[in-house]
Amino acid sequence: MRHKLAKKLALEQLNALYDEMRDLSAKLKFPFPEAFLRVHHIKRKGMNVVRDVLRAQGLKTSVLDIVSPRFYEKAVDRHSESYVRNAYNAYVASFGGVAETGSYDDGCLAVKAIDEAISSTTDILRMISDNYPESGFAGEINDDEHGILIGTDTTAESFDDYKLLSMIAHGGGEGQMNHFAGAFTEGFVDTDPDYYWSEAERLFDNDSGGSITVGESVVMMWPDYIVVRDVWSPTIAVGDGEGIAVTYEFRVTYPTDRS
Repeated sequence: MRHKLAKKLALEQLNALYDEMRDLSAKLKFPFPEAFLRVHHIKRKGMNVVRDVLRAQGLKTSVLDIVSPRFYEKAVDRHSESYVRNAYNAYVASFGGVAETGSYDDGCLAVKAIDEAISSTTDILRMISDNYPESGFAGEINDDEHGILIGTDTTAESFDDYKLLSMIAHGGGEGQMNHFAGAFTEGFVDTDPDYYWSEAERLFDNDSGGSITVGESVVMMWPDYIVVRDVWSPTIAVGDGEGIAVTYEFRVTYPTDRS
């Protein structure tokens, strides 16, 4: 009980810092990119509903718009706190007009793919421009190489992460989960302060015959560069016939005074 209370207080303090940072970014006119991670654990009856919809019309929409809240529970709901070096280097290249290759290390703007290939930030920006947004950000059906991906490893996040440490492949075999096409949405919210957001949600279905414990997730930029890696605490044991819906939202707050 004491541990849960301490964890809740720590989360409240962290959210307060994010609120303060967001307000400062709006007042001081600097971009503040936020990422949010939400995971919903969908029970067997809920997945039966999803499969019925798939058979009838296909699915590339939010699972939570189809399944009754009685059949799922929110297991993770927090800021993503693990932008990796790839994300920072792409940001600097985009805003600073600088691109170079070299080592994936301090003082260099190279990006690192999941196969450990090192590329110039020029290449990644060009590929993003050619292939974004939906296919690269959300992922297509049966695709375990792009978009939101999941794994079983729980090693702590590192700034130099460039892949899932133990990826769950697409399929119905042992240790595998079916990868649905992701649902992609975006918009501008006129509040005080205003912000622009984009969101991808992807469903994973366990048809393997056994339970699979999921402990990590990434967003894979096109073609094979991750920008975030999150370790889940607690992990989620997804039983046979169950599923999980993983959502990433990216948000940038606009300045309050745009005169």
